[in-house]
Amino acid sequence: MKPSEASTDSAAKVKIDSLDEPHAPVQLTIFSLPKPFSDEATTRAQLNAIRSWRALGPGVEVLLLGDEAGIEQTATEEGVRHLGEVARNAQGTPRIDSAFDLARRAAAGEFLLYCNADVILRGEIVELAMSLARVWPEGFLGFGRRRDVKLDRLVDWSSKERIDSQLDQLWREGRFAARVCKEYFLFRRGQFQQLPHFAVGRGNWDNWMVANSRRTGLPVVDLTAAVQALHQEHGYAHLPKGERGRPSRWECYVSGLEARENERLAGGKWLLRGCCADWRIDKGGELKRKRWSRLNLDFWSDLPRFLRLSCRLPFQR
Repeated sequence: MKPSEASTDSAAKVKIDSLDEPHAPVQLTIFSLPKPFSDEATTRAQLNAIRSWRALGPGVEVLLLGDEAGIEQTATEEGVRHLGEVARNAQGTPRIDSAFDLARRAAAGEFLLYCNADVILRGEIVELAMSLARVWPEGFLGFGRRRDVKLDRLVDWSSKERIDSQLDQLWREGRFAARVCKEYFLFRRGQFQQLPHFAVGRGNWDNWMVANSRRTGLPVVDLTAAVQALHQEHGYAHLPKGERGRPSRWECYVSGLEARENERLAGGKWLLRGCCADWRIDKGGELKRKRWSRLNLDFWSDLPRFLRLSCRLPFQR
């Protein structure tokens, strides 16, 4: 298997559609739980992400979940699908298990990819999923590292050449985030039918996805060399107000009520096992077993980034 690297007006939609072949069968469904389209920066970042998913090729459909402000309207304007009715926890936060269940039932694709709504994706993801399925027909879990990028404009989707030029530059200028920051999961449609009632956007659920898959023997693959995930840097004013009456990333992901409930549902934080894969795609596109994966060396080699992130979290709002 050798996978490669991977404005709201109607004109933008037409330009993206012109990159695709019409009437191709859907093989991959990308689904997401966007934030409300309530301010310019959030709207811009989420449009960049959604349009990047649409530009992945004719075998990809996009499904936006939730009934927050602007989601249904954006789905209509961007020519993607929308489903509301996502179950929520007692604090009103959408639940991950509900989103996965809705996507599984509604998806046209054989493969599903959950992605955070501010992340631009690049790569031959459909071909990658099909290659992994040939190796593991019973299922697998793929995830990869993200690069944080500064992007204060809408990407120009008018041609493949312009897309590649812009995103290549962003990738070079960006920097890898700590491995604990996971933005997407790739898997087969029939998997993950019974998830705990995790709250989206809070800590620990993504670590559980990796750690529990490894514990149960499901192949977990590091896709970093095959899939480029460009996370657009942003503020955190959208977070709920913490105990001090202001948004706090630390409380959201670590110490807050919902983060602690996610940790309880997950049975722990799973920092070590939840950051590491047992397999990887190398730079040549070959699938390789990670040596000494049981020692979780990926986490330990990334420890300086994790410590820097931990020191910044209490002050990011």
